[in-house]
Formats: sequence, C-alpha cells, structure tokens
Amino acid sequence: MGMYDFICAIFNLMIMRFIRCVLPTLLLAYFSLLSGPTWAKATLVNKPSFSPSDTTDLALDLDEVVVVGYLNSRNLLQIPAAIQSIDPMDFNRFDSHSLRNVLNTVSGLRFEERAPASYRLSVRGSSLRSPFGIRNIKIYWNDFPLTEPTGSTFLNLLDPIQFSEAEVLKGPSGSIFGAGNGGAILFRSFPLLSPVEEGSGMVQTEKKWARTQWSQQLEGGAFGRRIANSRFLMESADVQVGLNWANSSLDGYREQSAMDRSVMELSLRVRDASTKHRISAHMMHSQLDYEIPGGLNLSQFQENPRQARPGNRFVQGSVESDAGILQNAIIGGMHWDWQMNGEWSQKISIFGQASDFENPFNLDYKIDQRISGGMRGIWTWQNRETDPDIRWNSGFEVHQASYAARNYGNIGGQVDTLNFDDQIEVDQRLFFSSMDWQFAPNLSLQISQSFNALSYDITRLSAAFGYGPIGAISRDFKLQWVPRVGLNYEFNSNASTYLSLARGFSPPTLEEIRTNEGSVNSELEAEVGTNIEWGFRGYFWNQRWFVDASFFYFWLKEAIVQQQTERGTLVFQNAGSTVQPGLELRLNGALWTSESSNWGLNYSAAGNYYPFEFNRYRSADGVFDGNELTGVPKTQVYQQVRLEGSIGLSASLTHEFQSSLPLDDENSVFTDAHHVFNGQLAWTHRWGPRLETKAYMSVENITDTSYSLGYDTNAFGGRYYQPAPKRYTYGGIRLSWDL
Repeated sequence: MGMYDFICAIFNLMIMRFIRCVLPTLLLAYFSLLSGPTWAKATLVNKPSFSPSDTTDLALDLDEVVVVGYLNSRNLLQIPAAIQSIDPMDFNRFDSHSLRNVLNTVSGLRFEERAPASYRLSVRGSSLRSPFGIRNIKIYWNDFPLTEPTGSTFLNLLDPIQFSEAEVLKGPSGSIFGAGNGGAILFRSFPLLSPVEEGSGMVQTEKKWARTQWSQQLEGGAFGRRIANSRFLMESADVQVGLNWANSSLDGYREQSAMDRSVMELSLRVRDASTKHRISAHMMHSQLDYEIPGGLNLSQFQENPRQARPGNRFVQGSVESDAGILQNAIIGGMHWDWQMNGEWSQKISIFGQASDFENPFNLDYKIDQRISGGMRGIWTWQNRETDPDIRWNSGFEVHQASYAARNYGNIGGQVDTLNFDDQIEVDQRLFFSSMDWQFAPNLSLQISQSFNALSYDITRLSAAFGYGPIGAISRDFKLQWVPRVGLNYEFNSNASTYLSLARGFSPPTLEEIRTNEGSVNSELEAEVGTNIEWGFRGYFWNQRWFVDASFFYFWLKEAIVQQQTERGTLVFQNAGSTVQPGLELRLNGALWTSESSNWGLNYSAAGNYYPFEFNRYRSADGVFDGNELTGVPKTQVYQQVRLEGSIGLSASLTHEFQSSLPLDDENSVFTDAHHVFNGQLAWTHRWGPRLETKAYMSVENITDTSYSLGYDTNAFGGRYYQPAPKRYTYGGIRLSWDL
C-alpha cells in the first residue's frame, strides 16, 4: 500500500467512525439537553455561512429556511419529510459548467455527468432502471414540470447559470407531484419576488426600480473549456424582469465527447398593488449538441481512458457512428396567482415544450419531433383568523405529448434507410389534495394523496422487415392511489423529529416500453413502493452546528431492471422486489471564527449508507435473491472545508468518497472504491457601492485518481466504464454591477 492509499484509508475510516460512533453520541447528548432549560429561539438554517463582506460581526448568520415543496411555506424544522434546499450561494460556489458538485452536496443524491451534458441522476438508488438520462424523479423548473409525461427529463437543456435555488424532496412524492419513487426536485432560475415590507429593501422609492443587477462571467480551462454567460435582474416592489444568456463549449477529455450549448431565458413576474394577483411567465430557448463517447471495458479503460468506444462485428464505434445528441427546444409557461379573499387562493399554470431531437448512435439514427403541454391548478384554503392551524390544498395536473418518432439505420454517422416510423400520444393525469394541521403547540400532521393515471398510444405507420408489425398498440396504467402521511414534533425552537409513511408509483417510461430494435413491450408493469421514514433535525453549540439525520425503509415491487443484448439494445423487465433500508446524514457548521482577523473556517458534509438488495429477483439469467442492488454504492460521502475572510479571499477543499458497487445483477463484477479531491481559490472585491468582481481558479481531481464518472450497468462485453478526466484546472472572472 502506497502513502496516498494509506492516507485515503485512514480518511475513510475516520468518516465511517463518525457516522457509526460519534453521531449516536451527539444525538444522545442532545436529547438529554432537551430535558433542561429551553434554548433561546433560533432562526432556521440550511447551511451556516460566513459572509466575507461582513467586517463587524463574525457570528454565523443563520438564515431562516422556508421550504415550499409540499405546498405550504413552512420552516424546515416543521416539515415531516426528507427535504433539503440549495440556495444561490451554494450554486455560486461550485463549477459554472456542471451541476455535479453542487447537487452531490445533498445526502442521498448521486449526480453523474458521464460526458459533458450526458446526465444521470439518482435519489436513493432510483437509477436502477436508468442506463442513461433522468427517470423515476419528477423535476420542475420555475414551478413547471420539466419532466415529460413519458417520465424522462432533459435537464441538460438548461445551463447551470439558470439555477438560483432548488429544493430536493427525497423518497416517494407522488402524493403532490405524481409518478416517481425517487422523489422530486424543484429548480428556480431567479429568487421569488421579494416581500414588500419594511427592511426588505424592496419598498418603493423615488426610483422606478429598487434593484437592478447585471453580471457577466467568462471562464476557460482544460479540454477546450469556454464559457460565457450574462445574467440581468431588474426588480421593483411589484415587477421583476430576469434574463439569462449562456454559451458553454468543451472539446472533452475523451474522443467523441465535445459539447456546445446555447441558452436564452426570459423571466417576468408582475403583481398588482394590492398583491391579490401575481402573473409570472418564463420562456427559454436551448440549442444543445453533444457527443457520446460510450462505455469501455476494463482493459480499454486501463489502456487508454481517453478513447471512445471502439466498434466490433455487431456495431460501429462511437467515432465511426458520430454518436451524440442534437436537440433544439423551446420551453415555457405562465402562472396566475390570485388571493381570492381572506381564506381562498389559487394558482393556475399552463406550460409547454417543443423540440427537434436527433440521436445518431452506434446502432441506429433516431429523429424525433416532440410537442407537449399541459395545465396545473392548485386551490388553497386557510382561515388565518378562526383556523390558523389548518391549511387545505387541492389541485390537478394534466400533461399530454405527441411524438413523431422515426428510427433509421446509421452508416458512418449519416441517416440510412427507414427502420420504423411511429406516431406516439401520451396522456398523464394527476389529481391531488393535502392537509396541514397544527393540532397541538408542538405537533403537526401532514396528510396528502393523489390519483395518477398514464396512457400510451403507439401507432406504427411503417416498418422495414424485422421491425415489428404496422398498427396501433395502447397501454393504460389505470388510476393509482398514492397517499402520504407525516407527523412532526418540535422539541423546542432548535430541534424536531418526524415520522412519515408514503406510497410510490412509477410507470415505465417511453424509452422502456419502446426499444431501438423496434419492439414494444406492452406487458411492462409500473413499479410500486412503500416508504417509512424517521428523521431528526437540530442545532448544537449555540446554533453554530446543524444536523439533519434520517433513516428510511423502502419496499419496491415490480422493480424494473435493464439488460443489454450483443448489439447494445436495451431490454427492460419487471424482475421482482427490493428492500432498501438507508441512513442519511447532513452536517454544517463553523470550525473556527476570529473576530480580530475577520476570518472563518466552515465545514459541511453529506453522507449516506445504503445496504440495498434484491429481495426477490428471478429471470432467465438466474436467481439473484439477496444480491446487492446493481449500480448503487453502499456508502457515499461528500465533504467541504471552506476558509473565508473579510478581505475577499476564500479557499475550499472538497472530498468525495464512493464505496464499491456491483456492475451487474449477478454481482460478479464490482468497482473499486475511490476518493476524489477538488480545490478552489477565489478573490472577491467590491469596488465601491455598485461594482463587484470575482476571480477564481479551480483544480479538479487533485490527486489524479483514476475512476469512472458513471457506470453502464449490465453492459454487454463488460463495457461498464465512463472514464473521468485526470487532474485538470479551470478559471474565470465574474463581474457584477448594481445599476
């Protein structure tokens, strides 16, 4: 064992010792303190942070965290659910080109970018059935469903500059947001319109606009990294106008991994003087072109990790086939919020997407035209005078899509003869209701339920020989009842605990029903699951440290798994059931502050332990009962130490650890565990009251670790690996101007 391996082993041992030994001790000590004097009231915090611009008070600024994920704006300590928010400061601290680093700070979430713009996202092991893309998770952008009614999400159409805030709801959230056992993620481009109150900074002044901000960022680095983006925000007490423009391009670490993305976004919010009405509109155009290098087997990975997937006697290589995605999309919608009277309010939303999609691949060449749209409505009742402790929400979401999907042969990256031509209609319906009841001073109950339905109509207009019959195939997933109940208890203003029980429902996506070989699997059933969860949140040591811990047990039936044929065709089947117990931990706090020097050292960590396994799994390939869940690491830890000072200098070091994981259902091949270290140095300076500049430089994979960015599980021929870049650097400058 070398010195580096020895250090990594000791480091990992310390982390696991903390999870197994120190954390229970802290919780025991804290609960013992609860019997003593009640602590002073504290504001709630997502992540304590030291502000470099604050030269007078070095105490941690514990900002109140209000989450809206379950249709009721409440403090985090009052929510009986596993939910975590990501604020604008978090997004600004990380890679401007990728969401990977910032999203992986959420315990239980695993974001993979296997190549530039090639995403895969998992929450609590939800990617079991996802060889690529984002499935089994419902994603909203500015309160519009970005997830298509088919269940797939093209998150890579958005640029990281477009994300200002996010809320991550972990576990089944179908009682509010519809199908998906992994949970839901709510992204926002711009902060919500500031409240009009004294001290908010948004009270109307003699100026027409109370705040006008413009920022420009330029970034460059290894592998042809070129990023330019602009962000404009103009806001008064009643009007907000936001504009985002971004262009990102990379040559890529591997062959056939270049990427180019251009995005333009316009956001508008308006409310009347009485604040009874608010109208908001969001529109985005995205043009995305990225290459797909493909997976490598172990010998290819070790010999030359920068190569693309080579060809064989069955298929072309990634370079020869020009494998990639070309997508041109328009996404937008409008909201109308109306406070009808003192008790009733409503929010009506209309939304839509349209895109041209091309996918040259090793096996074929796909060309789709996609149009989707729908409506979402929510009605809320709360009598703040007579029944302030009860809140009702009821609503619906309907989402329809129409696809013209054609599959051609691929000869040298060019369209060949037509294999099959399908017209696809998708109809998704969701009806939901919820109640929040504060029935005792420290006890609150949250009950929600939904009814979900989904139908596919696939009409094959033409087909070459061997690509299935011409005609129509329908698949209906009838109304599914998805309930959730949660109970929350506040020990005092500094700590709370919750218990929740939820059902999950996740039908197969279009990509799972309709394969690229032309077959349509009309027998594939929806996954159904049940989740029970206990959680604890609290503050320690004069509110300088925040702990969020949860334990859950999830049962999944009719689990959908995927296999690859010799040609690389993906085939899906219902394999049986899984049992998924898990422990998640999040910790934030200040290690050290100095009032004399105005410097502070903060620490944050997120980790999970997932001993997931198949309970019953029978297939033609064998019996896999008791095997570890494919593609899910048992342990994942993300840590950051950040040093900040009032002179504007900051330095951070992040560490990622991922344990070994099985690459096939048989558990015959496992990856090695790995550690990855990243560092950043930044200098921020305000030039008077209006102008601020930030210069930064980052080093990724400091220790030059050889690892895979993601894994193609159950890949034929052992093509499991998507090699990560070795050590590389990038840097940039950001200019912000208060006009």
